[in-house]
Amino acid sequence: MGRICWRDFNAIIARGGRTAKVEEALRVGARQMLHRWHRVRDATLMHVSFRTYMQPIRWEVERLLETGQRGP
Repeated sequence: MGRICWRDFNAIIARGGRTAKVEEALRVGARQMLHRWHRVRDATLMHVSFRTYMQPIRWEVERLLETGQRGP
C-alpha cells in the first residue's frame, strides 16, 4: 500500500455501519501513533525506538485501510 493516506482513514470512519470494527481499530492505531510521536517530540522516546515501535502499528493500520477500501 505504501504511505498511509489520512483521507482514506477519514473516509472509512465516515462510513460507519459495518465498518465500525475497522473504524475502532484505526482509531486505536492512530492513538498509538500519536502517543509515540508525542513522546519523541517531548524527548522521552528516541527516534530509533520510535521507528521500531511504529513498524507493526503501521503495518496494521495499512492492513486496516486496505480492508476498509474494499468496503463491507
